[in-house]
Amino acid sequence: MNDVITSYNNEKPDLSDMPSLSKSARLVLLNISCWTARKKNKKESEKVAIANGADPKAVSVNNGLMATSVELDQLQKHVGLWRKAHTRLTAPWMGTGYAFLPNAAWMMKYQKEMSVFSNKYDSLLASFLSKYEQDRITSMAALGNMADMSNYPDLLTVRRKFKWSLTYHPISEVDTGDSFLDDLEDDQRAYMEEQLGDTMRGQHEKFLHEAMDGMVNSIWARLYDNLTRLSSNLRIQEDGTPGRIHESVFNTTVELVNMMREFNVSGNPQLDAMRQELESALAGVSVEGIKHSSTLREVTKGKVDSVKSRIEALPSLDL
Repeated sequence: MNDVITSYNNEKPDLSDMPSLSKSARLVLLNISCWTARKKNKKESEKVAIANGADPKAVSVNNGLMATSVELDQLQKHVGLWRKAHTRLTAPWMGTGYAFLPNAAWMMKYQKEMSVFSNKYDSLLASFLSKYEQDRITSMAALGNMADMSNYPDLLTVRRKFKWSLTYHPISEVDTGDSFLDDLEDDQRAYMEEQLGDTMRGQHEKFLHEAMDGMVNSIWARLYDNLTRLSSNLRIQEDGTPGRIHESVFNTTVELVNMMREFNVSGNPQLDAMRQELESALAGVSVEGIKHSSTLREVTKGKVDSVKSRIEALPSLDL
């Protein structure tokens, strides 16, 4: 599914009706670096290109410098899971790299999960570094004649290739620009307020509107994609065999319903109505119950498909 909705209704959210974002919500920025330990082998790339009559620019042979390192493989996979967890628990904020957290309770939920990931990252990194010299030798042996000692940095340089940071930032409300202009003389300030006062306020308000639209749209998109998977899991195949229902897909639906409540800070009525409908549809339903009851499976699928079709009918939906 592409960028699903450009506007979910004909009206912009009324920011004046929302709780103060500067007091209730936060933006979070997560950065994680992890060494890929891959290096293009120009010589072998050229050989492969010539042998296959290919343009050398279209061929790339990469050496896995630490192919025998179990710890680096685990660390790289862990970073992937960490980034997915961050995405799952937040909503994007205007493509800035920042992500939105709606309130203190959700921020605590997010922080607890991030702490688990950061602690494991540090532990896996320590294990990798402790075996780096040993794994470098075995990895070079695995490369045979393609090994090149000059491709391997020293331990201190390798350590610098790994880092992570997690920072929280407040969200500014619609700004009058007063404090920004405090350093100007009275006549200069009056001029700037006359020239840019309304423009600055309007631009900031427009930014907040677009940021809120984008945040809600991302939840619509994730919900639609997940309901599509859940509906497929709930289907009965042509031979009468029930489809395999994945617990992860079902649990993600439940989590998205919670997100619909917490992230609907602008009070979007469509989002809240569908949340209530999904809550009702999933009340008392479990994966085990669906597996053992064809009736429950059929009823749940009907309700899921109903919400899914209503999302499809939203304006500007692009499937």
